[in-house]
Amino acid sequence: MRFEVGKFYMHERGRMVAVIAEVKTYKWGPCYVVEEADGSGHSTSIVEVATMPDLTTEWVEIGRREWMKNFKDQECEGCGKVFVENDRYVVSDEGYYHSECYAKFIASGVKPSVVEVSKEIPQDSRIG
Repeated sequence: MRFEVGKFYMHERGRMVAVIAEVKTYKWGPCYVVEEADGSGHSTSIVEVATMPDLTTEWVEIGRREWMKNFKDQECEGCGKVFVENDRYVVSDEGYYHSECYAKFIASGVKPSVVEVSKEIPQDSRIG
């Protein structure tokens, strides 16, 4: 089974990748554009499809929430602003929302599924 564009994966040793796109290069042919992260930072790279392993027991698909734990500054899915300490937020399957942004979704008739509601951002400003 191949990696899929728009999905997030974690290796059993902790390396995580987000597959951004599949492109065709002049020199290497089909390649994935991936973001790589391990909790200490991230990088973007192009990897030949032929050199990427098939999904095996070493790789598992993870959700966006798990992927975003690699980054300290979490953004609201509604307005795009970074959460700060004492912000009220709602966690849904689609991501994190300021309480006000979530209320706008309800008013517009769109309602993401709620996973968790919190009164404020944790002290270290890291969500997850």
